[in-house]
Amino acid sequence: MLFRLLLFICFTTILMAQTKSLYDPFIEKQIELTLALDNNKTTEKEIDQIIEEKNKLFNQRLQEILVNKDQFLQQEDPYSAKIYRLQKIINVNKVRGNKYAVLRDQVLIKSYKILESQIQMMQRILKDLDSKTFEEFQKKLDKDFEINQKEISHINDVDYTKYLSIHSTGSVIQALKQRIREYYAILELNEDILKKLSDSQRKLYRLNKYYKYGLIKPVLYINNLKISQELEPILMPFNLSVVKIILIAFVILLIYFFKQIVFRVIKRFLRNLEFKYQASKDILDSITRPIEILAITVGINLIIYIYNDFSQLTFVSAFIDMIYVVIIMWMIYRVLNILVAAKINAIATRTKNVKHELVNITIKIMNFMLLLITVLIILHLAGVNLTAILSGLGIGGFAVALAAKDSIANFFGTLSILLSDTFSQGDWIVIEDMEGIVVEIGLRVTTIRTFENALISMPNSKLANEAIKNWSKRKVGRRIKFIVSLRYDSSPEAIEKTLEDIRLFLVNHPGIAKKQNTQSFSFYHTPKLVSQEDSLGIKNFQLVALDKLADSSIDIMVYCFSTTIDWAEWAKVKDEVILGVMKIVESNGLDFAFPSLSLYPEGSVSVNLDTDSEKAIPAIKPQH
Repeated sequence: MLFRLLLFICFTTILMAQTKSLYDPFIEKQIELTLALDNNKTTEKEIDQIIEEKNKLFNQRLQEILVNKDQFLQQEDPYSAKIYRLQKIINVNKVRGNKYAVLRDQVLIKSYKILESQIQMMQRILKDLDSKTFEEFQKKLDKDFEINQKEISHINDVDYTKYLSIHSTGSVIQALKQRIREYYAILELNEDILKKLSDSQRKLYRLNKYYKYGLIKPVLYINNLKISQELEPILMPFNLSVVKIILIAFVILLIYFFKQIVFRVIKRFLRNLEFKYQASKDILDSITRPIEILAITVGINLIIYIYNDFSQLTFVSAFIDMIYVVIIMWMIYRVLNILVAAKINAIATRTKNVKHELVNITIKIMNFMLLLITVLIILHLAGVNLTAILSGLGIGGFAVALAAKDSIANFFGTLSILLSDTFSQGDWIVIEDMEGIVVEIGLRVTTIRTFENALISMPNSKLANEAIKNWSKRKVGRRIKFIVSLRYDSSPEAIEKTLEDIRLFLVNHPGIAKKQNTQSFSFYHTPKLVSQEDSLGIKNFQLVALDKLADSSIDIMVYCFSTTIDWAEWAKVKDEVILGVMKIVESNGLDFAFPSLSLYPEGSVSVNLDTDSEKAIPAIKPQH
């Protein structure tokens, strides 16, 4: 009996110590204001003041929680120990038969459980604030509210209002009534908290982003400024705030200066490249516009992100990502083409054995692959199932092949032209009745510039199956052939001397191909049994000989090849050869013959000229 008495005194002492501070200061103030609202003597003006005070306290409490978010998430339940002690006291009072004391403590435990539910709900909400999108946070917030309501409905299973009508001045009864009033005030407070959280969910999400970026304290300081509070009603309908405007202005300045810094870094990087200054300058010029557009896009994306309370709109985010992909691929396309062109020029200066058409087609394939990758990435960002598309290609491949049979034939024609090396870019070719210079060998067509300066496009499938005369596929030797006609009164000795002089002249002429100046070409080994000279296009044959006894002349044929294959240089060499031959003929006392015809009429022809008459009358007399 003595032990129970001591235990009761101990718990009573603990309870008396707790009555000085049963709740958190915020909860106590809210309870006080809620009870004041329920007072029938409160005037309308006082009600407005109380509501304003409650809202102010709520905003302050919300700011405190957000500023100390991590501490709030890690704090232990402040009511579990109190509930444990109260349950022990209830057990003692049950033994003592103190009915109203038991009821008083049971009501207080329920109040604590409601407050526990509020704290747990707030901790869940703080975690949910880290959701990627505001819409996702809204869904989680609704679920948190639902959990709280279920817990409250489970707690609020007894109607205690009947005990408020008990007429008694006893301390236990008065304490019971006070706990009951506080209990219903806390229930009402719970509803107010849910409403406030629901009304402030967008603000909560935005402030949490500031906390995440370490800006919560300066942001709250700006929000609490008088000018910010005055402008808030004006800006709020436009989903703006003073902080948002400041951040948007800061982003604009940041993007501007960041762009300048990026250009400086790129310039410094390009200086360290192995390419020449012109290539570096071309690269910088080519990426200037894409970088400016990229900077503007990043700025717009950040402004939308800030305006939308640091939440990404799904369709806007996907669209912006597509723009990023296009801009980045655009820059890669430009830079790669410039780098390839610079490398090709560097190689071309060291060697002439560069197949331009192969390089061009490689560049086209590279650009096509970049385009294909860009399209696939954009489709992926748009939510298209690429696996279904790729698998569908197998089903539709046959139909596509039929529809694109000409394109496929042209593509294989391109491969045939490249592999057979029939002609290259810049070659002078003749196809049927068309003659010109090959401009470009494309994936589908080959373009040819005729000597009339017309541009003709021919499908590669047709070119691959046509007979092509290529005047440019030769290393040494463009033919020079002409006939020297001498008169019949030329002596054989003079003609023989002329032949020897012409032969010697050709041997000594630097522009005429000879075996001596074509031996420097290295003949590669090939498994084919073909003439290497004919394969490479090397002609150094010379021939000066009597060709025939024509009707009115003795013909000497001059047959040789120039060392150059260039048309203008060949024409110059040909001029020199012809002039040289003319000088040799003249130096040997010979004359050039010209076509002549001797007529022997059967009769004689006489012409009578009468100087006094205006006309001369011919007379033809037959021969007897």
